[in-house]
Amino acid sequence: MTSDPYVPAFDELVGDTAHFLEHEYQRNAYLHQDGLRGDPSRVLSVAELDDLLTLRTVGSEYLRIVKGGKDEPESAYARSYTEFGPPLNNVIQRDEAYRRFHDGSTLVWGYIDRYHAGLHRFTESLRRRLNTTVATTAFLTPAGQQGFDLHCDLADVFVVQLSGTKRWYLWDRRPDARPKRESFRSEDLGKPALEVALRPGDVLYMPYNTPHAAVAEDSMSLHLSVIVQPRSWSELLLQAARKLLQEDEFAGAIYLEGSRQEELADQFAQRLGRLATRLRELEVAEPIQRLLAQGGGPDSVKTLEQARREEHVDTTTEVERTDLSLVFGEPEDGVVKATVSGTSVIAVPEPLAEGLARLTPGDRSSVSGLFPGVHPDDAVDAARVLMKLGLLREVPPG
Repeated sequence: MTSDPYVPAFDELVGDTAHFLEHEYQRNAYLHQDGLRGDPSRVLSVAELDDLLTLRTVGSEYLRIVKGGKDEPESAYARSYTEFGPPLNNVIQRDEAYRRFHDGSTLVWGYIDRYHAGLHRFTESLRRRLNTTVATTAFLTPAGQQGFDLHCDLADVFVVQLSGTKRWYLWDRRPDARPKRESFRSEDLGKPALEVALRPGDVLYMPYNTPHAAVAEDSMSLHLSVIVQPRSWSELLLQAARKLLQEDEFAGAIYLEGSRQEELADQFAQRLGRLATRLRELEVAEPIQRLLAQGGGPDSVKTLEQARREEHVDTTTEVERTDLSLVFGEPEDGVVKATVSGTSVIAVPEPLAEGLARLTPGDRSSVSGLFPGVHPDDAVDAARVLMKLGLLREVPPG
């Protein structure tokens, strides 16, 4: 696999970010042609998919083979066996996958962000940007073939075309407020609202409940479907109520008996009233911060490479401020409390807070320049902590 994967930025997917988020996101289908600034094959190439099959690292839980809108039975193309070491389960048989592809089947690489480093970084960047669950699937479709029938999905999708050309047909979004996966017949929907052939570098966004179908044109097509889970007000309200209902005043067993219906109804009404009162008194920022933490915020996983870099940080190391939000409180006894991405709260000595507050996302500085007048050892320790939190990253040499 390539040692230098290309990770597209969010604006490469949508163009004008402010316009997209305010007017298009979760509202309308949106086409951004020639969006990728780099070579699309560096995001993911057909050769890399060959490597995955050859290395036998992906089982049938991640690779589906689909034809005519239906999954082929995995027993036809996967098996378990033992060579050296532990048994290998549900391993895709490369030759069988090739044969079925040449017979017109689409290879669907589900959750490819879990086993491709570049796509993992790409998917994580979108998770942090949109503050929700994001996953990426790759579709390799033979020329002239359609992998799936006309349908709509439960989630928003960014389609990123990487190789070949695929023609997409989109119909008006269904009016249902809740996401619903549903199949359709084209004759029941009428003329498509949008018909477009995506070429390498093009991006198409579809909000959930948008009926669509796609057909590869005169060569095999490789595209990514970046699946973005929509967040809902019901999710936020349910989370807030669930946290309150864990408190003791709402605990206690219920003895259900038909003769006590009126008494039970009165008790239930009292508790509903108390819950309504508690919800009105709720500090509204808290459940929103919890929801943000579930979907986005800093990546708390410490990588081995990150640990190696932190070991070598000194006062000359150049660092860059990331785009994670940082809100400072008022100084108290020489210490400033700061909230990272609405979730983590850190206590920062006032001189260090002043240096950090001067940086805006994308700004760069040496560690000593970031914290002037601070003892070198303290400056280095602070930089390492901020790198762990995802607020700073090392600028690669050169």
